[in-house]
Amino acid sequence: MRKLAFFIVLLYAVKPCFSSDINGWDSVLVMKKSAFFTDLMGKKKLIQPLRSPEYPFVSPKHPFLKERRYQFFSLSGELFIHFNGSGLLYQLKNSSDSNYIFRRIDDTENLNYNFEAYLFTHQKEIYNIGGYGFWRSSGTLRKYNPKDMEWDAVPLNEEIHIPYINQIGTAGILSWFNNKSSELYIPF
Repeated sequence: MRKLAFFIVLLYAVKPCFSSDINGWDSVLVMKKSAFFTDLMGKKKLIQPLRSPEYPFVSPKHPFLKERRYQFFSLSGELFIHFNGSGLLYQLKNSSDSNYIFRRIDDTENLNYNFEAYLFTHQKEIYNIGGYGFWRSSGTLRKYNPKDMEWDAVPLNEEIHIPYINQIGTAGILSWFNNKSSELYIPF
């Protein structure tokens, strides 16, 4: 009986170390209006994801999000923000005279499994591939499914690992997606 009680106490003590409180994430993000984003939204062409600069366009409240880089992109005239190392995806829903208001559109529960995954869009859908986390590198292709608000794994005949190089002053990812040819280029 003592062992069982000890085990139950241990489970409650260890759980916060390995789980994330998804309910505490920002459900709304506010970004100040700027000529850059107004111009970006006015583009009718597809804009592939751009990595955030060190300047924080978005000021999330949750400490986890404050530490993360993010990508922003336009798809079908809509502006989105995706946080690195997560499936957290926000879409521009409203704007005021001075702010853009983004609402969270995903229901992601797993985090930290896809750091530096390559995010891209194709045929009005959002994808990411690769990344690392939980002591392993992944070559999984994932597609955002708006119906269930989750990232679904897309079956491939083999995993494709994206090289990450941070020694040459780049953002680290050397891959790119060509929308015209529908090809993802991955240097090996």
